[in-house]
Amino acid sequence: ITGGFQGEGLKTIVPNQASAKISCRLVGEQNPQAVYEAIQSHLQTHKPAGAQIETEQLIQADPVAIDSKDAYIQTAADAYEEVYGVRPLFPKEGGSIPIVEVFASVLKAPVVLMGFGLPSENLHAPNEHFHLENFTKGIVTAANYYTRLGNQ
Repeated sequence: ITGGFQGEGLKTIVPNQASAKISCRLVGEQNPQAVYEAIQSHLQTHKPAGAQIETEQLIQADPVAIDSKDAYIQTAADAYEEVYGVRPLFPKEGGSIPIVEVFASVLKAPVVLMGFGLPSENLHAPNEHFHLENFTKGIVTAANYYTRLGNQ
């Protein structure tokens, strides 16, 4: 979100414009066009009197829902459990990797996403980092997964 004087020091004038970028993490069966239109409607409904609002949609991607009971996902869970000593949980959450839905729908194949970062590592934020232990365990887990797939 930006607006008004951005440089160093004070500026007491009321800004004549502001801007914002909004990124929506869709889940399940949400329709990206419907979400975009809902945002536009909300902005128009709540804008100050006399204000003009322009919106520009930069990208649109369908969400994908991954079935945690799928055999490939369960094989990945087995690989994690062997390396980390605990079975992973499968929370429903939004993310934005647009190509994942394309792979799933075009290839008609299950998609397996294997992450190794922790919430405390500030993904895509200031001071983002990745613990070396998870880097090493990630390599071992991925190798374990591929070995398990080869043995099926």
